[in-house]
Amino acid sequence: MRQEAIYARQSVDKKDSVSIEAQIEQCRALAKTQEPLVFQDKGFSGKNTERPDLKRLFEAIRAGRISTVYVYKLDRISRNIVDFNQLYQTMEAYGTEFVSVNEKFDTSSVMGRAMMQIIAVFAQMERETIQQRVKDNYYYRITDGRWAGGPAPYGYKNARTENNVPTLKPVPEELNLVRAAFSLYDGTAHLSLASLCTWLYNQGYRTRKGGKFVSCTLSRIMQNPVYVQADQKLYKYFQTKKIKFLNEQEEWDGSTSCCIVAKKKGNSSLSKYEDMKEQSVYLTNIPGIVPSHLYISVQSRLKKNEQFKRANSPSALEELAGKLKCASCGHTIKSYSQSTNMRPYLSCPGRATHKICGESYRKVNFETLQEQIGREIQGYLDSIEGRERQKQEENRKLETRKEELKKELDNLIALAAKGGLTAEVLQAAIEERQTEINGIELKVQMNTSAVDFLKVNLENNSELNFYHGPQEHIEYGLLLMEQKKELVKLLIDKITLHSDGAYEIEWSL
Repeated sequence: MRQEAIYARQSVDKKDSVSIEAQIEQCRALAKTQEPLVFQDKGFSGKNTERPDLKRLFEAIRAGRISTVYVYKLDRISRNIVDFNQLYQTMEAYGTEFVSVNEKFDTSSVMGRAMMQIIAVFAQMERETIQQRVKDNYYYRITDGRWAGGPAPYGYKNARTENNVPTLKPVPEELNLVRAAFSLYDGTAHLSLASLCTWLYNQGYRTRKGGKFVSCTLSRIMQNPVYVQADQKLYKYFQTKKIKFLNEQEEWDGSTSCCIVAKKKGNSSLSKYEDMKEQSVYLTNIPGIVPSHLYISVQSRLKKNEQFKRANSPSALEELAGKLKCASCGHTIKSYSQSTNMRPYLSCPGRATHKICGESYRKVNFETLQEQIGREIQGYLDSIEGRERQKQEENRKLETRKEELKKELDNLIALAAKGGLTAEVLQAAIEERQTEINGIELKVQMNTSAVDFLKVNLENNSELNFYHGPQEHIEYGLLLMEQKKELVKLLIDKITLHSDGAYEIEWSL
């Protein structure tokens, strides 16, 4: 008598993946018999068919003992379309039906057979893309996690594994500096890179040559993902940077760090890291020591501080230096002279230097502008809880949009199954929607992080609450200028200014 069978696979254990047990239970719910045979491969990738229980399953199919095979999802049985077609041809030859629970189709119907082929194509698409990126010998060699070569980054020294594979060996005292740098820079609102370098030096931390760290060196350390736990959050962050991945997404489980390879354009300034489409990232054989959410938060702060620093040399614009942007051309507004009463005049470099802008800010009274923005900042501080609710509402809307996009993906695949779309059009449409989904997931994550960051740095920052003790309330007008600068840097991304004095504030939260 022929029996039904369930096949389950999980390559790695991680919080957001479906366990083998959960896969089996969902398949049982759809099976027609109460006790189907269960075949399971734990710790095996879907990139090939070299899996013990998969082989046992197909031995049973060839022996004529299996009537139907249930899987939770198509890619549980194979991510390779060539392998899948061979497996399915075997099932067809022996009269075995195939049912995917998650995609809700089975091969007993015409639509089910068409859907199966389309979904198999896209299960293969990701793998083929990765294979293209590792086709040359250099990329192929590093996909096993080995150190790609070159000097070891601070915190490590070059070494080899028992199998003579290049790796990095931790230098504990140096890694202590790395941990301290990430934690302090992210968690202390008033701390600049220069101040952090001084603090580290006073605590006894030294460069490899025995000197004091400088800002650019510390910045490069904190931009390097070799220290970071490469999990799904970090994967999604790098997706938004258009970087090329040399490992499958399911391998990003946080057990190791990652490393970026290929030359960067220009110098090492942070702005060059915005678009990483010419670079590749692979998983190392080195454990990460910095949580991914901390790394992402630090990258955001480094970017803001770089933009702020460029326009924040000693300036008559005080706490607003670096934040005022021309509404016409986007350049940072500066003070080019002062009147006899010491009031600064505003000027757009796009007009004065680059000759690409027609806006004049000569009639804008800076002191009046400063007072108006100060009142808005106070109002913002008084309504932090309301801002938090706004971010939560924004996240709900983003999640709704994400579900709409997922439905659109399902509809596209269904339409293609009926022959309504060409493969090229289908692929482009799916990539467009998946890119938007990736952006939504990162935005939700960053909204949540921003809420937590402001709570820590506003409600519990003793320096900003200096005048008011433990009341956890800040009076902006009573702060010292240096405190105002730190607060503006924390709260405001930019202020778009028009030539008539009107402005729009873009808040961090």
